[in-house]
Amino acid sequence: MTWNRLVQGLVIASLIVFFSEAILSCAPVDGDSAERMHAAALATLRMYHLPAVLLGSGTFILFLLRRFKGIVILLFAIAALAISPGWSEASAVLGPDCEPIGAFGVKVVLGVTAACFFGQLSFWIGDRRHRA
Repeated sequence: MTWNRLVQGLVIASLIVFFSEAILSCAPVDGDSAERMHAAALATLRMYHLPAVLLGSGTFILFLLRRFKGIVILLFAIAALAISPGWSEASAVLGPDCEPIGAFGVKVVLGVTAACFFGQLSFWIGDRRHRA
């Protein structure tokens, strides 16, 4: 077996596992445990949503520091935050895999706002070095 075939096999196996539709069963019962699971799901959702809001705010501050340059980057961050499922408590409802149904969407929003923030930051640093 060559290394090339080994790597191809590992990549294919990883893709199958990542994109599989396997669902673990999760059936919270009524009562105290269900309320605790919902509270934990809401805390998880907010844990990912808060940094997204902070990075979005940082993107806006860097937009102002760059003297209103980078409006497209700012619009991407605003659009991502506008459609974020983290604003709604209904997104914390547990799905069949015991994850909040909005968790993946909030993680995507966090990634988009982080990319926007670091994009603005790198352009701001580049502008400052160019002026110096």
